Amino acid sequence: MRTIMERFEFTLLLIFTLSFYCLRAESEGGLAIRKVSQRCSAEERDALLDFKQSLSDPHLFLSAWNIDEDCCTWKGVSCSNKTKHVIRLDFSAFYGLENDFVYAASLHPSLFRLRHLQYLCLGTIFFIQARIPDSIGFLTKLIYLDLSTSGLVGEIPPHIGNLTKLRYLDLSENFLVAYNLLWMPHLFSLQFLDMSVVNLTFATNWLHEISVLPALSNLYLQSCNLQTLPNLLPYSNFSSTIETFGLDENHLNGSLPNWLGQCKRLKTLYLESNFFTGIISFASSNLLCNLNFLYLSYNNFTKLSDGVTALKCKEYKLTIMDISNNQLSGSIPEWVGDMQNLAHLNFGNNLFDGPIPHSLGQLTNLVHLDLCSNNLHGSLSEFHFANLSQLKYQDLSDNQLNFNMIKFPLWLQNQKLLVKLDLSNCGISDIIPGWFWNLSSQIIYLNMSQNAIRGELPMSLNIALGATIDLRSNQLEGCLPRPWNFVRSVSFSNNKFSSGIELYLNGNMSLLVVLDLSQNHLSSEIPNSICQMPSIILLDLSHNNLSGEIPTCNGNVSSYKMLKFVSISYNNLRGFIPQWIGNLPMLISLHLNDNVFQGNMPFFKNCSKLITLDLGENYLTGSIPLWIGEKLLSLKILRLHSNKLCGSIPWELSKLKDLQILDLSKNFLSGPIPKSFKFLNSMTIQNKRLESLIPQVHFEISDPLIPIYLFYIPGVLLPDSIMIGIKGIVREFKYILSLVNIIDLSCNNLTGGVPIELMRLVGLMSLNLSRNQFTGQIPNKIGVMQSLESLDLSWNDFSGDIPESIVSLTALSFLNLSYNQLSGRIPSGTQLDTFHESSYYGNPKLCGKPLHKTCEGDEYKIHNS
Repeated sequence: MRTIMERFEFTLLLIFTLSFYCLRAESEGGLAIRKVSQRCSAEERDALLDFKQSLSDPHLFLSAWNIDEDCCTWKGVSCSNKTKHVIRLDFSAFYGLENDFVYAASLHPSLFRLRHLQYLCLGTIFFIQARIPDSIGFLTKLIYLDLSTSGLVGEIPPHIGNLTKLRYLDLSENFLVAYNLLWMPHLFSLQFLDMSVVNLTFATNWLHEISVLPALSNLYLQSCNLQTLPNLLPYSNFSSTIETFGLDENHLNGSLPNWLGQCKRLKTLYLESNFFTGIISFASSNLLCNLNFLYLSYNNFTKLSDGVTALKCKEYKLTIMDISNNQLSGSIPEWVGDMQNLAHLNFGNNLFDGPIPHSLGQLTNLVHLDLCSNNLHGSLSEFHFANLSQLKYQDLSDNQLNFNMIKFPLWLQNQKLLVKLDLSNCGISDIIPGWFWNLSSQIIYLNMSQNAIRGELPMSLNIALGATIDLRSNQLEGCLPRPWNFVRSVSFSNNKFSSGIELYLNGNMSLLVVLDLSQNHLSSEIPNSICQMPSIILLDLSHNNLSGEIPTCNGNVSSYKMLKFVSISYNNLRGFIPQWIGNLPMLISLHLNDNVFQGNMPFFKNCSKLITLDLGENYLTGSIPLWIGEKLLSLKILRLHSNKLCGSIPWELSKLKDLQILDLSKNFLSGPIPKSFKFLNSMTIQNKRLESLIPQVHFEISDPLIPIYLFYIPGVLLPDSIMIGIKGIVREFKYILSLVNIIDLSCNNLTGGVPIELMRLVGLMSLNLSRNQFTGQIPNKIGVMQSLESLDLSWNDFSGDIPESIVSLTALSFLNLSYNQLSGRIPSGTQLDTFHESSYYGNPKLCGKPLHKTCEGDEYKIHNS
């Protein structure tokens, strides 16, 4: 990833060079770039005014460009001291005045009447579907040309090749295409070239045409759709001049070419996000000796060679090495520890195995260490970390490392600069010593989850402003700690905390976005201050011993503008569900199940984004509201299981096109199944993709006190899960919810037959209609529901034969037709031959296997055989 600072430094150097050149020219009777008292020529003034006239300037950036003023004094315009000609036009001078652009339909011809321009930057101008005209070639005195991020389209005109004095050319971030670069060799003064996002698909000879430039030091070709990087470099000065080479986000494949090692001045190499394969080898070149920054992430490299030790570099200058997200296997080479200047080392998301070499402990300048998501194993000790006193970011998660950390790691006493600390799943079985909290004031990401850390935390946590704290799945107990500063994310779930909920459920936690206190022993009532949490997105208080009622908040919580996930399930809360919960405009998932709520459901009038609604296992009464099908059109999960709801199933539920799970079981519902259920479109889809049922939530950092680079939660995958009865067992569905299509209407008083329209739901995995009063025959077309894995029609009054088409349900692994009035021979074949006789108990007129009752005529067939 290229750095803005890198480009800024080059631009600053070039501007300084140009200024020196022009000042020298002034002393010799030449030109100087500075404002003068004399008026500029009428011709150039008119050209500038005509150019201004061609622009749409809603914020009046150019209001000072007035015909009565000397154009050399206008903002963004500079003139020569000697000739009075306009030699600099810089629209980047208007950056930061407004969060908007000046707009134009074209590069107006008046611009090309400024024949003495040496510097042209059209930043803040956005051209709407405009092309670069051929007349750009008239500006032959240009030294600096920046047309980046301007909305330009079409082919780059070869007339740019006329600008032989150019030292800086930036055409990046537009919608341009170049079919060849034959004009490029004419720019023999060029030092900086950025053509990122220019489509170079057809410019197959791009490297040859660029490499002939004798002075080129910085080359950026990011996202240019380049297909190949030649194995041979044509003889040129390229290898002796190039310092920054950016080819990231292309389609380059094959192995790294050896000629890269011939680039003796190369300091920065960007090759990430391509399709390179094979071994990363530095043994045959001096590449690693000279580089400062190396980016090879997001490729398909398979091995990191250990032959680099043969290079015997006098000094390794490398400060950033990112080879993450490849397929690198084998051990991490020992030579990595020789890179004494390394500040950033990222080998994460590979297939490295073996131990972490002790030589990494020699990298005393290391600030960022990421070895996460590999297959590393072996023991870690203080030898690995004792000397890494500069470390700010460390991530070794998702490996099989033995941290030897039954005791809390003492080497942390030397890490006084840590910003991110991840010691999750390290086997720590100890208390957190007091000295650690004296070092934690600058930590903005602290993860010690999934250990066996015990004891109590201090009354106050000394943690950085906007920090993330993750101490879930430990054995911590006592009172929840009060953070000194405003924290952003807190997870204390799956511990033994018993009090302190009021420290986090209050308006003073103005930055709190994520609060997960689930699976503890919290036993107080929910405080009224829950009504004043302006930034909260995820609130999980489930699986505690909370009692009392949810505060009414005067019926409304205007501060809850961002709340998306609420789970207060598995507590002892009683009373009515307050109306304010139904007024949350961003709510996606609501779990209030397994409490003692009573009364009618509140009107969820503003919850149009709601995907999951679980109110099961309560004492709710009344009928199923019609507005569920009219207002909650995004709903995918509706679980009203085990309440006291009565009346019929409203046909309006059929409007829920995305509904995947419908559980209305264990109520007092009556009447038929609506025929309109055939319009539950999501249940007609077979072979769904595995994806998150609930979209990932991304946070926008708007607080000026918290630098965005310090915030380590780019998104939160909301932890949705549902308890569902399927195949005769109640189980939790979590990670595969997107694949599940279920209807459970069991244990009600429903009547009538199974509507033939229901057979349209061919994506249905489980259908449970048991313990009702259904009559009639099982539909003959039931065999079309080939996604069915579980079918339960037991304890009804179904009659007639079991349809032969049921044999087509080859995915069926659970079948219960017991206790009905079914008759005739049980069909045989495929899955049906695997079911126990209990699947058919209580149907005295059924015969055939697996029942021990033979069908009429079977004796005759057996006798004749």
